[in-house]
Amino acid sequence: RHVWLSGAFSALFLYVNLPKVQMREIVADIQRGWKGGTKLKFNRVEPGISIVILLEEQRHDRYTRVGDDLQTDAVIGRTKAKNGCTLLIDHLVEEELPIEVKVKPGDLKISKRRRRKSTISTKQKEEEVQVIRVNGRGWPKKSGERGDLLIRVRIVSDKQALKHQERIRKRKIHKSL
Repeated sequence: RHVWLSGAFSALFLYVNLPKVQMREIVADIQRGWKGGTKLKFNRVEPGISIVILLEEQRHDRYTRVGDDLQTDAVIGRTKAKNGCTLLIDHLVEEELPIEVKVKPGDLKISKRRRRKSTISTKQKEEEVQVIRVNGRGWPKKSGERGDLLIRVRIVSDKQALKHQERIRKRKIHKSL
């Protein structure tokens, strides 16, 4: 019993003699275009103390960064791909209006329909994915310019496109709740 009290008093003594931690606010100006892995170093915050902050990119649900370009996916039906349409791509920053991309008839190549799914090869399926490049709508660069937006357009049957749009609509409603 005596040993336990002795240990409690020495722990209390150590706690009382610890230096008080001072809260400091460090302000960092994060520049547009900085990438994951960028290090911010604050020298001499306290005598003999420096702080290094390492920026880390988080995964985005709609966009992937490829160098200075942003990549996203879109699904459209065969009829829209053939006749042309306007794609509305949600902007990376939610406060901004969607990006309008006009697809003219003939911009996208449409492979001939196959009646039996088993006859479609993997190569033919891959041909149904095409990329539209929108200049200057990608990741900001240090120079003030921007990379490009790469939209991977997957052409599916009109029925599949409607099902896909319905899933996206439900997901947006669920997120807003």
